[in-house]
Amino acid sequence: MNYTGPGITTEGGGGIGILALANNGGGPGINSGAVTISSSGPITTSGVEALGIVADSGTIYNATHSRPELGPGGNVTVTSSGAITTQGAEAHGIWAASTTGTVQVNATHSVSTTGQFSTGINAISTGVPVTGAPGANAAVNVAQGVPVLGGWQDTGLGSSTLFALPAAGVILGSSGGIATLTNNGSISALSDRAVASSLLFPSNNTGIINNGTITGFVQLVGCNNSILNNGAFNLRHFADTTGATDASGNGVRDTLRVAIADLGGGQNNRFTNTDSWRSPQCQAPPSWTTRGSTSRSTTPTTQWRSAGRCRAT
Repeated sequence: MNYTGPGITTEGGGGIGILALANNGGGPGINSGAVTISSSGPITTSGVEALGIVADSGTIYNATHSRPELGPGGNVTVTSSGAITTQGAEAHGIWAASTTGTVQVNATHSVSTTGQFSTGINAISTGVPVTGAPGANAAVNVAQGVPVLGGWQDTGLGSSTLFALPAAGVILGSSGGIATLTNNGSISALSDRAVASSLLFPSNNTGIINNGTITGFVQLVGCNNSILNNGAFNLRHFADTTGATDASGNGVRDTLRVAIADLGGGQNNRFTNTDSWRSPQCQAPPSWTTRGSTSRSTTPTTQWRSAGRCRAT
């Protein structure tokens, strides 16, 4: 699908800007086709579950609504060069998903989701649990200067009823492949959960390459995960938990929590810093709390390997 129009605006619950599904009825052994969306016009939605763009192959989206069995999916590609703005609860900016196909999202314009439990960009390849078929690679590319903003939530750990997603800037993962986020823009969320793994399935091999700015915390699962920070990483957990706005219409942050960059509970997780890593909440530089040992970031290049989590102290 190629959209080049002057803009799409929806009002009311479920008013999705662009919806493209390939499901072929669903079910084991029934293949779904590829989904490709290129959108250069702005998309604005204001209702509950009014997503900006939905691109889905393998009946993941339909499974949430009508509960068919998941089947094999095709490749999914979304290229968004028009601004996406959503304001309702659980109104994700870009939802791109396949069961067994590759998933790629290219964001070259802003994505802003300010509602409760809303996520800016979600890119996942889940696999098919009933057959054991694995997911494929998933990738998110945020272009230089492009801001991605996720929504707010009232608790630090909760998730929405739609897809069981928390409020985050970017959520990505693959049940069998490699998930990669390459950020040349800026990623944040009103919840301050900047980047997270999907809660829908086990996911390993997630890599974050930050050449721009990430503000907030990271919440990954599994093993063989990595962060390569070539830009600015501002570790923080200062969240909007009420959805209140100021006179300019911006979200108001009201709750300060301990900021944790959690790379997952498995083995071979690592953090490599070549530029700026700081915690606005801390007077001293961040330290990495691993299982039984602590090493402090004191050199321009620091690599952190642990089976645990990174905590600002």
